[in-house]
Amino acid sequence: RESDGEWITGDYYFFLNYCPILQAKKKDKNSRKANRVLDFPKVWDGHYYKFHYINMARLNGHHGAELASRGKGKSYSGASLLAKRFILGESYDVCEEVQGVVTAYERKYLSGANQILDMFKKYIDFCAINTQWPAKRLMDSTQNLQWRMGYKDLDTGAEMGTLNSVIGITSKDDESKLRGSRGVLYLIEEMGTFPRLLGLYSTLRPSVEDGSDVFGLIYMYGTAGDNDSDFASAQEIMYNPKGYNMQELPNVYDKEG
Repeated sequence: RESDGEWITGDYYFFLNYCPILQAKKKDKNSRKANRVLDFPKVWDGHYYKFHYINMARLNGHHGAELASRGKGKSYSGASLLAKRFILGESYDVCEEVQGVVTAYERKYLSGANQILDMFKKYIDFCAINTQWPAKRLMDSTQNLQWRMGYKDLDTGAEMGTLNSVIGITSKDDESKLRGSRGVLYLIEEMGTFPRLLGLYSTLRPSVEDGSDVFGLIYMYGTAGDNDSDFASAQEIMYNPKGYNMQELPNVYDKEG
């Protein structure tokens, strides 16, 4: 913005303009009755800072982590990151054969009851209907948690298009399922449910790092304070970001220490 230099990232722009979400709205501000309606996201400071943080981490060759209470749009924004890379790629230069991966300890955190891959599917369908971006898919399987952009040439049978893909993987007790993949984005959904989060993170890093070069982003997020979460590993990563190549931020939250 010319007046003051303010700007938002491409990922945040995509989220605000192409990713309708269910949100509570009231016709009468004095009433307690609210309806959950489908509409474009409101501009929240928390999302603004989160997307700038993600962009900062990627530019600096680091990874990122987020801890937030429920209802803060973590899965919504994660789904939008996957959808943008599936349809458009990561950038102008990285826009073909781009892979996005989301992993969770159990399938229930990936699909069913409006989980992250259900939201992702809604976003790519919305864009297919309402934009002129690529829309044809070689694979579209909620059952197998796999999507692949592109189409087959009618004459040769060759696979054409961007061939971008998104895959969901339940890693549970076997982090090796993720070994050997080469994605530009790895999302770790509900990081507190992984009893061996450090092992999972160590398994993923060679998929996006080659020496000092970092060609992908690992972004993990979760909720504290529930009975299903064990945040010992998450706490280790978030309080020692430099040792794990995480984008660090000043700790303005803990009054002690």
